[in-house]
Amino acid sequence: MQRIGEILIERGVIAPEQRDEALEIQDEKGGRIGEILLARKYLTPEELHRALAEQFALPFLDRLPEAEIDPALISGLPIGFAKAYKVLPISRDNGTIRVAVADPLELGPLDDVGILLDATPLAVVSTPQRIEDAINFVYDKAAEEQRRKEMIDGIDEDVDIGHALDHIEESEDILDSDEDAPIIRFVNTILVQAVKERASDIHIEPFERKISVRFRID
Repeated sequence: MQRIGEILIERGVIAPEQRDEALEIQDEKGGRIGEILLARKYLTPEELHRALAEQFALPFLDRLPEAEIDPALISGLPIGFAKAYKVLPISRDNGTIRVAVADPLELGPLDDVGILLDATPLAVVSTPQRIEDAINFVYDKAAEEQRRKEMIDGIDEDVDIGHALDHIEESEDILDSDEDAPIIRFVNTILVQAVKERASDIHIEPFERKISVRFRID
C-alpha cells in the first residue's frame, strides 16, 4: 500500500519537505502523518480524505446524498454512535449497505454498523464535517417523520372533511355551541390531511352552505 505522504506529494498537495517535517514530529510525539499535516495547515480536510480514499482504493464522495437517504436506514443505528465514529449509512442494496466513513483506518465501527443493520458494509470516504452535517440532517428528518406519524396516529382518520362537516348543525353557532366534539373531529380531519400532504398552510373559506378547504404545499 502506498504511503499517504507519497500520495499527497504526487498529487501536488504538499512538498517533500513538509512530509519530512511531519515524519520528524511523528517520531517525537507519535500520531498520524495526515493529522500532523492537517494540524500544521499544510492541506485541507478534503485533500487529506481524498488521499485516504486513494490509499485504500475506496470511492470518495464530495457530496453526501443526505436528502435521498431513507430515515429507515438509520433506525437501528444510535445517533451517538454515528457522531462519535463519523459513520453514516447512505444506501442499501439487498444484503449490502454503503457507509460513509471519515476514517477508513478504523474498521471496527464499520463492522459494527454491519452488525447493527444486519448487512455487509461497504465503505465510501468523505470528510468528517460533511458526515457530521449529513448525520444531523438525516436524524432530524427521521425524528420529524416519527413526530408526524405519531400526530396522525393520534387523530381519528376515519372521518373525511365532508362527512365531518355534516355532523355540525348548519343552524348552530360554533362559538355558542356546547357540543364541540363534531367541531374537534372536523378540525382534526383537516389537520390529518394537511400533514399527509405536507402542507405549509391551510386556507379555510366559509360559504353559506359549505366550507372550502385549500392546502398550500411548498
